[in-house]
Amino acid sequence: MRPLALGSALLVLVLGAAPSRTAEEPATPKGVRVFSAGHSFHVFMPGLLNGMAKDAGIKDHKHVGTSSIGGSRTIQHWDQPDDKNKTKAALKEGTVDVLTLSPIFHPDAGVDNFVELGLKHNEYLRVTVQAFWLPYDVYDRDYQKKRPAPVDRNARTLDEMKKRLVAQ
Repeated sequence: MRPLALGSALLVLVLGAAPSRTAEEPATPKGVRVFSAGHSFHVFMPGLLNGMAKDAGIKDHKHVGTSSIGGSRTIQHWDQPDDKNKTKAALKEGTVDVLTLSPIFHPDAGVDNFVELGLKHNEYLRVTVQAFWLPYDVYDRDYQKKRPAPVDRNARTLDEMKKRLVAQ
């Protein structure tokens, strides 16, 4: 079973706008060409999206490519040399309808750079940015240098968690 929130968000990418149709003719969603660039918590996304498109009967969905760098910021994908930069190449070809990105922290200049480049070659490009988990549940850009003490993730009660969510 696929996670509902992720599945719903990704299915929106695939479906886009339904084509015009007559009353007797069922809608056939048009597929999109997707490129994904991100870290290891994003690399599973293309496979899930391909499966959902297939399950929905969308025959023209296409996964254009993937750029995967473990623990990466989006700017690291942008800064790859041009001869190795599959993301830039695909955007320049105009063969991407949806670009999915996954920076660790915001802001990330790589997101802006890819959006600007992509829109030059496809004015209808859609870009999604995956929310990232916080390493060790701490917002610290230097997380790889300092590791906090172990945390008992089961210590909070449901009431405590609800209070924290409502307070935000």
